[in-house]
Amino acid sequence: MNLLFDLDGTLFPVDPLEDACFGEACRVVLGVEPHGDWSRYPVVTDLGILRSVARDILQRPPTSDEEVRFDRVYAALLWDAVRRSPTAYRTPVPGAREMLAAFRGSYGMGIATGNLRKAARIKLQACGLEVDDLPLVGAEDGVDRAALVRRCAELVGGDVVSVGDGVWDVAAAWEVGVPFVGIAASDLVEARLRRAGATTILRDYTDLGVVREAVRGARCPGS
Repeated sequence: MNLLFDLDGTLFPVDPLEDACFGEACRVVLGVEPHGDWSRYPVVTDLGILRSVARDILQRPPTSDEEVRFDRVYAALLWDAVRRSPTAYRTPVPGAREMLAAFRGSYGMGIATGNLRKAARIKLQACGLEVDDLPLVGAEDGVDRAALVRRCAELVGGDVVSVGDGVWDVAAAWEVGVPFVGIAASDLVEARLRRAGATTILRDYTDLGVVREAVRGARCPGS
């Protein structure tokens, strides 16, 4: 069994700095600002949100040039903000670093994230997680979260378990038909995941035996 990891909230905590940079990049490129509740968007990826913002406010999709420019502007803003912050993305979810190191050789692993790849790598570099050799599938690689999971599963190979923290991660695992392990930093997040259909949920990765058992026992959401 191999593992596909989301990033924000799964390998490192969500940081509000991301929302500020994303919103500023939208203002620079499109001249409009998104609302901050990502769950209201039909496709919760960087490009999916950008496209929804353009359609909702400008009544048109972004052009390919605007998408390219957004990627560049957002990455630059995020890089500068992370560089200036002493805390942003500096601390992984407890046990994540040790888990990734311990599971090498036992599991194939990959990253399936809604981040654009430039943004994902900025966050991973700040966090110091050693995943450069793992397949990284980002928002550029699929039309929605399910497509990203499918693509990452193809790259990793074999049977996979998806690991994530968002209700959109649960929905993607259900659509693709793969087992799911939720990561919930709080009771509120856990309740949301369970309502979405997740049955196997961890608080963190500190007990590797518990993590292995969760992977072995993981089921497809709703099953």
